[in-house]
Amino acid sequence: MRYFSPPFADLVRSGAKLQTVCRKPWRTPKPGDRLILQTWVGRSQRTIRRATVTSVTPIELPNPELDDAFARAEGYNNLTHLLLHFKLPFRGVLIRWEPTPVTRSRGRPNFFQNSPV
Repeated sequence: MRYFSPPFADLVRSGAKLQTVCRKPWRTPKPGDRLILQTWVGRSQRTIRRATVTSVTPIELPNPELDDAFARAEGYNNLTHLLLHFKLPFRGVLIRWEPTPVTRSRGRPNFFQNSPV
């Protein structure tokens, strides 16, 4: 599971954000693993969407190879804004995913398809 604050949750829901930089998790996901992407609404958590991990790469910040396009893919205005968010130097992982198609199972309605989060 990955949790996103409301501004990032909107980007994840729309499909504009297909990656995240985070501290190395206790159990690092592998390509092919399934993720549940969630956000907090009040005191409860809501599923934004489900996804399949496509790659997991170690990352260090600051990194001279990163540019504003990377920062925008991460949900920030520019690279400076992204770097201000992290306590530097930062070591973690870059997790990339692709959204999992929404399917129905056993004739039950799928509550994730048009979920108003």
